[in-house]
Amino acid sequence: MIITENEELRIKMLIFGIISEYNPLHNGHIYQINRIKKEYPDSFIVAFTSGSFVQRGEPSFIFKHFKAKLAVENGIDLLIEMPTIISLQSANFFAFYSAQMLNKLNILTHLCFGVEDMDKKSLNSLISFEQDNKELLDKTIKTFLDKGFSYKKSYELSLDEAGYSNTEKYFLPNNTLAILYTKALKELNSDIDIFPINRNDKGYHNLNISDEMFQSASALRNAYTNGHDIDKYIPFHIEENKEQLGRVNLDDYSSIFYYKAFVLDESGNDIAGYENGLLNLLKKNYTNSLIEEVELSHNKRYSRSRLKRFLLNFILDIKAVDVFNLKYMNYIRPLKFNKKGAFLLKKIKENSDINIINKLSDLNNLDDVNKRFISIDMNAFKLYNINHKRYNTLDYTENPYIE
Repeated sequence: MIITENEELRIKMLIFGIISEYNPLHNGHIYQINRIKKEYPDSFIVAFTSGSFVQRGEPSFIFKHFKAKLAVENGIDLLIEMPTIISLQSANFFAFYSAQMLNKLNILTHLCFGVEDMDKKSLNSLISFEQDNKELLDKTIKTFLDKGFSYKKSYELSLDEAGYSNTEKYFLPNNTLAILYTKALKELNSDIDIFPINRNDKGYHNLNISDEMFQSASALRNAYTNGHDIDKYIPFHIEENKEQLGRVNLDDYSSIFYYKAFVLDESGNDIAGYENGLLNLLKKNYTNSLIEEVELSHNKRYSRSRLKRFLLNFILDIKAVDVFNLKYMNYIRPLKFNKKGAFLLKKIKENSDINIINKLSDLNNLDDVNKRFISIDMNAFKLYNINHKRYNTLDYTENPYIE
């Protein structure tokens, strides 16, 4: 039997991927990293992590370069920036295109993610049920969507109606992503195996902090906003790094939205996430605060996160055609890596045709579609630093290597 270089690489090494936001990096994330290292001491870990904006439709709690530095200091070998166009899409697109990009590296053996009361067997069982009942599920999902339910709720109700038992636990927030990651790998016909780890915090949407060492990112952000000390739950001291936190919120973009929506009177119908009536709803409820606008506009069809993602897609001019073109994305941008991460970058070059962007001149290797993705990230970085313009020149001057 002839073994190719790529197969030889897979036999010799275990390389884990993590799709993450680290918003902020906390003890639960470090537990996940340490679990991998405890079970597979010689393994490598690649994180594909959102940058300036996160999937809930908000600016990142932490400056992306500092986030990447913390991750590598706490066990990640290579942190790759998730392009903004992926991080600002629905959970379906977020999961699929993140998995696609990790698959394109052509070196990963496993994808690791958190779950709540699920395991590999139950995940695969659900995906098989979906595949066997696809026609029925698609039809039923459309029926619920037409009744005004969100896609997530329509999907959950459709599974229940199709006879799949115990759907409630499957649609806890982290299980939703776990299901979507597993489904994406199957759709991509990927050789990457899944490695689910049960979460030990109080859940994605829990906003109350306690004395337990593991808290959700939502609880930590909420606690910080309300003036509580969160140092024991995160791998850095807040007071010593305040310049890395909370540089901006959605309200800082209210005037930009007003200019585009009311002065230029842009229709928004070509923007990612648009559907008839969505922009008019936001305009009808416009105040001088985008945060208030979202509170006035959300309903059972449009969650707060969906509205916030649309606002940012609108402000950044991310179009539906850009999302369609994600299948052609063919570059990665390492934000931070260590010696093992440098080795992984070498292996990526050897085993895939993906472009690695380390400096501005590397952009010359990209086609127009991929240059468009990069330009969105550059605009996102400037938007994130709108109140701290001195940082705008730092994006491609930071040294990605950590000793």
